Amino acid sequence: TRSFSPDYNFTASPSLQSKIQNPKSKILLMVSIQDQIVLITGASSGIGEACAKLFAPAGVKLILVARRKERLEQLAAQLRQEYSSEIHLLQMDVRDRIAVKSALQSLPEPWSNIDILINN
Repeated sequence: TRSFSPDYNFTASPSLQSKIQNPKSKILLMVSIQDQIVLITGASSGIGEACAKLFAPAGVKLILVARRKERLEQLAAQLRQEYSSEIHLLQMDVRDRIAVKSALQSLPEPWSNIDILINN
């Protein structure tokens, strides 16, 4: 494989390079995020819920944050059933800095290194 673009830090086979460089080619490049920890605020509805539904199929570990615990639990149950997602729930209001700091400090060790933050 060879590097083909100074703008991106990845390599591609010559076959893939030709597809990428062809403007008529409809190819989507994705970086694997499997097993990364994704924290999503406002996850009980709207954009936050939609983000959780987009990330779950990728095999990430989700930390879902919202004020409405019932809605979080419903979403978590759905994602666990559909994608066998690993999920940790945090009920809190992110406007409360002390609650946020406390919640993040009390995350279990396997969940403490957050890779991606969707601060909705």
